[in-house]
Amino acid sequence: MRAPRDHGPRALHHRGSPRELISRHIEPHVVEVHGDEVMDWADGEARGLAARVEKSGETVFCYAKDPTPLLASLSRRELRYLHRPADLEDVFLKLTGRELRD
Repeated sequence: MRAPRDHGPRALHHRGSPRELISRHIEPHVVEVHGDEVMDWADGEARGLAARVEKSGETVFCYAKDPTPLLASLSRRELRYLHRPADLEDVFLKLTGRELRD
């Protein structure tokens, strides 16, 4: 399996099984967070609890090796969240970015 990496005009290819690509390129846990105060939470507390935090639209994606601190923080707030394992889509988005370019 190959996953493209976009660094401008040139794309690099990464090889390996889906599990290998996930373990090599991304944190194993993803917590997707939604809600009225999500951006304030992301800019403050989340940054210290996750290895990486990304914003896309009204959703915050938190990537972590251990999601326990994130989930504890979220349990004290009125934010909606989904905790899930990382997948190939997460690897693809990390390697290529979330933004569209012409």
